[in-house]
Amino acid sequence: MSEKESNQNIIRKFFNQSSHYLVGNISSMLAGFISLPILTRIFSRTDYGIMSLVSTTLFLSVAVAKFGLQHSSVRFYNEFKNGKRKDSISVFYTTLFLGALFLSLGIGITFWLLAQPLVQHLSYANIHVLVWIITGLIVTNSMTVRLNNFLRVEQKTKLFNIIGIFRRYGALALGIGLVIYFSKSLEALFSGMLLIDVMTVFVLTYVFVRQGKIKLKDFSIPFIWECILYGFPLIAFELASFLIKFSDRYLIQAFLGSEAVGVYSVGSNLAYYVKDALCLPVWYAIFPLYMELFHKEGKEKTREFIAKVSNYLLLIAIPIIFGLSALAKPIVITLATTKFEDASIVIPFIVTGAIIWGFYPIFAAGLYIYKRTKILALYVFIAGGLNVVLNIILIPRMHLLGAALATFIAYLSLTAMVIRTSYPYLRIHLDGGMLIKSVAAAVLMFSVVRSLKFGSGLPLLLTKVAIGAVLYFCVLTLLNENVKKFFLKVFHC
Repeated sequence: MSEKESNQNIIRKFFNQSSHYLVGNISSMLAGFISLPILTRIFSRTDYGIMSLVSTTLFLSVAVAKFGLQHSSVRFYNEFKNGKRKDSISVFYTTLFLGALFLSLGIGITFWLLAQPLVQHLSYANIHVLVWIITGLIVTNSMTVRLNNFLRVEQKTKLFNIIGIFRRYGALALGIGLVIYFSKSLEALFSGMLLIDVMTVFVLTYVFVRQGKIKLKDFSIPFIWECILYGFPLIAFELASFLIKFSDRYLIQAFLGSEAVGVYSVGSNLAYYVKDALCLPVWYAIFPLYMELFHKEGKEKTREFIAKVSNYLLLIAIPIIFGLSALAKPIVITLATTKFEDASIVIPFIVTGAIIWGFYPIFAAGLYIYKRTKILALYVFIAGGLNVVLNIILIPRMHLLGAALATFIAYLSLTAMVIRTSYPYLRIHLDGGMLIKSVAAAVLMFSVVRSLKFGSGLPLLLTKVAIGAVLYFCVLTLLNENVKKFFLKVFHC
């Protein structure tokens, strides 16, 4: 196989796998868009704010409970698969499975003990019932992530996404069903999520045991310690990431109350739905691929691959940022009613910062490949601290806009620090001319879409989106012949 064919194959493989993840993440994003208009109509702004705080606390606890093992599984899988380790592959699966189980149980118990004195001030009647449900979700959610991550390292992208879609829509349907038919309460909503997670963990565990991949006798203490030592700095990374993403909600609660949290959460959630749909497929697909490419073909091939992917992805990310910013207000009103109209002000800042940082697996490739993850965790903590300080300063003065601006500044600062440190290990060259023309086309699209004043409602909103997308791609194609070739490559891939 020639060098050119090899490069085309790896690019094709990336787009093939990322398209599978994209389907899964778009499906999850659509689930968010489906649930948002339902939940914002069922619950008050105050209850929606408490729901957001509970969800945030769950995400934070699960991040601790995972203990960085999801990163270790990606890092060490190929060593077992390719026979570089003397142990059998079942040692890999068994050790990570049982390690995740013990750690998630420990974190779940710790959460329950710590939560008892901390939830008294929340104005929700059944808050202690919620604490029990969230404790169960910490364990089941962590184990679901662990089991589904096995599918990711095996590059079984379709099955990975089927499981993810089942969990998302199953939890949505069962949770909302319990709310509508049994109890108009948050504990009913989260109980649906718990039941779906229990079912998923049971089925996946059964499958891996039947395949002979999980055997109690193959648990390895030395390997679990190796995984913890590799993943531990990334626990700090994940916790600090949540500090940037979610600390504003706790501070808004402290300064402005649960109702303000509810409004802010609608805008923030919409921004992160879009960011996750775009960036998570990249993360899931590109990390295993560039690790595999680095071990097989070396640094230069890896650098070229990441550079090409980066240029392609930014051409897609730029119009999404400008388009969502232009249509923020009609989107919020259409999905969440005028009750949450004020949420639109935070979307442009959060979506811009979040998407820029969402490509960190690309910016930080050198740090991941050369195992310099401690510095990555340090930078995220610095940015998280900066975000908290800015929130404390800006929320009392600028309210929800101040929280969004703090998030934006924190993400940009973090991205700059990571690029500066990672590039000496693996320098990525971007096509500056192409990106400038992309921004120019996006600015024109923004202006045109903002000027369209016809009607309201979902059909007309989708019409504006379609007009903006067609305008952007047409203008960009006219500005640069290479862009035309790029789109042809993408469609051929």
